Amino acid sequence: HGGTRRVEAAGETPALFVDALVPPVALWLVGAGRGAEAFARIADTLGWQVTVADHRPALLGALALPSGVATRVVHPDAEGAEGMAAALGGLPQDPRTAVALLTHQFAMDRAWLEAVLPTAVGYVGVLGSRRRAAQLLEAVEGALAARATPVTAAMRARCFAPIGLDLGGEDPAAIALAAIAEIEAVMHGRSGAFLRDRTTPIHRAG
Repeated sequence: HGGTRRVEAAGETPALFVDALVPPVALWLVGAGRGAEAFARIADTLGWQVTVADHRPALLGALALPSGVATRVVHPDAEGAEGMAAALGGLPQDPRTAVALLTHQFAMDRAWLEAVLPTAVGYVGVLGSRRRAAQLLEAVEGALAARATPVTAAMRARCFAPIGLDLGGEDPAAIALAAIAEIEAVMHGRSGAFLRDRTTPIHRAG
């Protein structure tokens, strides 16, 4: 974060202005349904680096996406450039990366969740009902345990299923807004609660 800093050097304490450069959020949207367009538009407005991945090239090509949004064909069971291993190689695996699973296909969401949950991405969200999310997490936990990669508390903490803040909207754009807002809150270490109820400073000290 930017601000003025004082640094003591050679007996003097000059004031320096520091402007920290924070990389944009990298958001991967898995699933080329109608909802992906709304997710991509909102995230692109925030200056995020957005990629939409799906195993169906025709659906990817039919999306109306902002010009800066990338698309990628990924078949979780395939080998080579379109396989999961190659996709993970192109996925930034750091705390500034978010993955939103929007496929509406249980097997596809499971394959992706198994792949990304053990990585160092900062956020993994899954679209769907609470019941479906619980079933999905149970299946993934079993699969990872069988591979000697048990789900840890840190993995659970960065998995948001169902995805999104409780804003109340139910159409694709409203769901996308709730999810993007949740990701933004997670990236800043905030809860997404009302600012009027916050008892500590709204803005971090410079």
